[in-house]
Amino acid sequence: MKKLSFTFSFLLFSFICLAQVQTLNLNFYKIKENKAKQFYRSMEKYSNKFRDSHYLVYFVEGGKHHHQIAIFDNIGLTWKQRDSLTNSPVYWSMKENFQNTVLPNLEEENGGEILLYQKNLSSSAIEEWPSKLRINVLSIQYSPPQEFSDILKKNQKAFETSAIQMSIFSNAGLGSGKLFFMRKFPNGWIELDSPNPLKSSFEQLYGKGSYDKDMATIREFVTENDIIFLTLIPELSKLK
Repeated sequence: MKKLSFTFSFLLFSFICLAQVQTLNLNFYKIKENKAKQFYRSMEKYSNKFRDSHYLVYFVEGGKHHHQIAIFDNIGLTWKQRDSLTNSPVYWSMKENFQNTVLPNLEEENGGEILLYQKNLSSSAIEEWPSKLRINVLSIQYSPPQEFSDILKKNQKAFETSAIQMSIFSNAGLGSGKLFFMRKFPNGWIELDSPNPLKSSFEQLYGKGSYDKDMATIREFVTENDIIFLTLIPELSKLK
């Protein structure tokens, strides 16, 4: 099992281009009962005092984290930039303030992740963040074959052809096997009222029946698909 986990992790990292990897942090928090006002007040003060960019707060609907808060932090930082960040005294003052003023209003933290942006699989840049997102979190059962990654690369061309804004991330945990498909809706949820153009674009590129065939291959290795919908809380967020 350890060998399979290592192989899967190697496959995920092999998706990454040789250029510097861009990362982000994703954390989910559950607000304590009757503490919503205190949370929003303390969070807004914290954000205004310590954050000027790379910090986004979303309200979550659906999935395992229904009615929780999702925080995206350190958006786009390389590992080298993370070194510089944690070596700064301001970073630790910021962490202390969050723990002392914001955390008392939160019941628990769920699903903390460092995510790696997969530029060569994505049709949308990591810097693009509309107010509406949908994320499919795919848990992978075991080491998939090369065909699996080949299909993901084919998907990227289909996303571009169908004008679907999609950013794909893998988690940095060795052997933990997750892919995050983040679809962005610059025009809002109204985009979901129209038929999904992905299948027709995929088959236009790769032939009739190719979409169903390739998606069946992907599903063989997916043990869970957790779907969440996210709406930006602008007064708590900072992005330049």
